[in-house]
Amino acid sequence: MEKIYNISYSGFVLGSLMNDLTLLYNSNYPLDKDDFAPFIVHKIVFVSLTLLADKGVTSVDPKDIAEVLRPYPEQEEALKQNLQGNYIDYLATLKELDNFDAYGFYYNEVRKRSLLRKYRDNGYNITEIFDENKDVEKEDANLNKWTIETILDYFDKTQAELRQQFLIDEDTKEKKAGENGHEIVQSFKNNPIRGLSFESKYLTTLWGGWRTGQLYLRSSDTSGGKSRSTIGDLAKVCCPYIYDLDKKDFVENPNGKNNAGLYIGAEMNLDEEVDPLFYAYVSGIESHTILQGETTEEEDKILSKAIDIVHDAPLWIVDMPSFDIHKLHDTIKFYVKEYGVKYVVFDYILLNSALVNEYNKSRGGKGNFRGDEVLADLSKALKDMCAEFDIGILSATQVNGDISDYRNRNYSVIRGAKAVADKITCGSIQMPITKAEEKLIEPYISKYVKGFGADKKVNFVETVYKSRFSSYPKECKIFSYYNLGNLRKHEWFCTNANFEPIDIPKTIVCVED
Repeated sequence: MEKIYNISYSGFVLGSLMNDLTLLYNSNYPLDKDDFAPFIVHKIVFVSLTLLADKGVTSVDPKDIAEVLRPYPEQEEALKQNLQGNYIDYLATLKELDNFDAYGFYYNEVRKRSLLRKYRDNGYNITEIFDENKDVEKEDANLNKWTIETILDYFDKTQAELRQQFLIDEDTKEKKAGENGHEIVQSFKNNPIRGLSFESKYLTTLWGGWRTGQLYLRSSDTSGGKSRSTIGDLAKVCCPYIYDLDKKDFVENPNGKNNAGLYIGAEMNLDEEVDPLFYAYVSGIESHTILQGETTEEEDKILSKAIDIVHDAPLWIVDMPSFDIHKLHDTIKFYVKEYGVKYVVFDYILLNSALVNEYNKSRGGKGNFRGDEVLADLSKALKDMCAEFDIGILSATQVNGDISDYRNRNYSVIRGAKAVADKITCGSIQMPITKAEEKLIEPYISKYVKGFGADKKVNFVETVYKSRFSSYPKECKIFSYYNLGNLRKHEWFCTNANFEPIDIPKTIVCVED
């Protein structure tokens, strides 16, 4: 018998499942047949339970398992051989082992041993946790001191130490100034350094487009549309066709067709909130119309095609409420390696218990730190991931109470303040326009807000307070009509910090695939 397997713990788990098969669908308690692989009897019982669960059964009697095994004589014979012929009595005993109140404990013990076997079978040295050459009872007592989390942390630490010891530091680069200068400058002419277009053409100009290797941040209050803006920008980059409301037809996205993207959110339901916003942007149909099922017959045709476009686009969405840096890194790494993702939206930078606990552990568990320190650490990690994976990350933050003053639109009003802003490449504050701002731009309305679309009154202002690649004034304000329903923007003009108009061209990046 496998030493890193506890028949009693596994029996209690199987007994609980027999009494309540809905536990198999509880995302807090994922199980796999490999968790029971060391004891063939338990593995056969578990697979039988999954087959019954698929048929809608919620409570299992021994005779139900016997019936399931009728088409599988080899498995039934294996039960008989291991249980001296009468396996029905054994199954009845398992069912009586049910202890729902302790299910979490037994579940974790089973999964902990399964995890450790996985590490061992993949060549890891597990003797620190369980030495199979020593007394099993003593080693089992030692294993009781470990949890799934501490086992994972132990091997993560080992990996990190080995990386630090053997991986060449690629972060530090040296060269003679001017070396290969002519070739490099010529490469700028052949392939200008330019990112892809954001939904905002002015922002594309000011930020130099969405580039890989860079971290972008848009901040706003709860009514500022920060999540919608990031989703609109990701759709603008990744979806190959977008419905043109003027031409009344789908047109090719000038950003190209092969830009793989990833959305990681922490607060919105993927099916009911995130996906419909992608559909809204691509189709131009208001999101509330989609969610209320109020689309017309003609809109249904447009929406159907938009859904197919989103589905076929190289675009993935993830819901991660309990994110921390480690989970973010592993998730982004997976999608980069597996699907070639280059553009990531992380919605958004905020404090949660998982992130705080991770930060506390990394500081020795002393608990003496501030929230802005945790957010700064997260921002740095996101910036590091941009460089490590050669991706562009667009994220967002909430703003603090100081946002009520329209004259105060810089890093000082974002959560985490300067500590977060220091790590980003470009940053902006997006807010609904205030009465005071309306009064200040009133002289320019007749000059700029005219022609087709003049009914789209200015309702938002986005203040760019940081842009590493910009040659324009430090603080530029973009005045636009922002439709929060379909995430589309109609931009009118820009001013400097003193609300004086400045001439900034709109940029549309065209990519030839």
